[in-house]
Amino acid sequence: MSKLIFVLTLAVILALSYLALENPSIVELKFFHKGPAEVPLYMVIFGGFILGALFVYVLFLLQGVRGALLGMRQKRIKRRDEKTETHRQEARTQRRLGHLERSKDLLKKANQLTPENLELSLDLGDAMLEGKEYVEASDRYHRVFSRDSQNTRAVLGIAASNEGVHNFSEAELYYSRVLDMDKANAVALRGLLRAQTAQGKWPAAMETLRLLKKEDLVSTKQFGRQLARLWYEQGRADQGAGDFKGSITSFEKALKAQSNFVPALLSLGEVYVRDGSPDRAVKIWENALIDRFQLPIARALENHMFEHGDEKELIHFYKKIADENTFARLLLARLYLRQDMIEEAEGAVKDMPDMEASPGALLVLAEVEKKRLNEALSNRHYSLAFEILHPQSDIFECVDCGTCHDAWGPQCPNCGEWGTLEARRFLP
Repeated sequence: MSKLIFVLTLAVILALSYLALENPSIVELKFFHKGPAEVPLYMVIFGGFILGALFVYVLFLLQGVRGALLGMRQKRIKRRDEKTETHRQEARTQRRLGHLERSKDLLKKANQLTPENLELSLDLGDAMLEGKEYVEASDRYHRVFSRDSQNTRAVLGIAASNEGVHNFSEAELYYSRVLDMDKANAVALRGLLRAQTAQGKWPAAMETLRLLKKEDLVSTKQFGRQLARLWYEQGRADQGAGDFKGSITSFEKALKAQSNFVPALLSLGEVYVRDGSPDRAVKIWENALIDRFQLPIARALENHMFEHGDEKELIHFYKKIADENTFARLLLARLYLRQDMIEEAEGAVKDMPDMEASPGALLVLAEVEKKRLNEALSNRHYSLAFEILHPQSDIFECVDCGTCHDAWGPQCPNCGEWGTLEARRFLP
């Protein structure tokens, strides 16, 4: 462009010179208080043009200097951005390798180079969140949120940080805010469910769970299990408030969602007992054991029967289902021992196909021989039973995560799932 301007300027100078020479004229110019000076017109025109050309060239010179400075600045920015990206990529690699502290250090350096980079602040917030530095992570997410209130990642980060410090009401607020922007956001829906559950907002949690199912974000099996758990929790809340009718309804809905949900089966029977309908409780527990034998339900039924002196009825029930279930057979043998029916107790376990590998059966036989005053044989059975039990003392196994536990509970201590602990062996 500057070459073109130079050529045009030269052409204009030549043209003006030619015109001035062909048309000579004198111009009188007065300089301050001196007398007038005669100057040829072409010199005046030429001088004015030269001044204009000089002005144009100065402008171009300044523009060139400015361009050079901008170019240098762009190079510095490019080098900075390259260095920032190198730190960021290395941070991601370190994070994948499990070196979280190294990853955070690299992200902090990158963030210092380009503090205006929102994605870097979010990356650093994610790393801090993973390291359970919830306050620091929240600060990073809030910095982004203050500049872009519609940034979904920042809002989710704030919600998760609040959830980490058990500020579930704030977590619920921010998860809901994400869903206002994106109603099918899977992370927000799951987070909202956790926040509502933690606050005991069972009806709201059920509605969120239904939204997850509607969006195909939870399987039918998982939906039934979680819905059963929520109705069970609602039933417990009703029971704690003295609303037995409400708790019965809630426990029944839990069983409608998952028919073999043991915590609800146990609690439903207990509420019927407290509400003055023990016969219904017994019927519920017996039907549950016929459908699928669960040791905790059998224990609940036994405790109720023992308390009311209905051991003979319990024996009759166990005899009815003993052929189908080994646990029922062993419980029957234990009942015979309580009644001092030694021959019947021995007979209940003698024809078991795996009797010698069953610690429960061996313990029954040990007590049978003890009642017969046969100490040697009794001790032998005890020794065999404990030899089998020694390496495997835990008797309940989670069907989801496979961990074993020595006591039953409504929730697996390892994976947190509800109603998944099942007996894998029997101990009297």
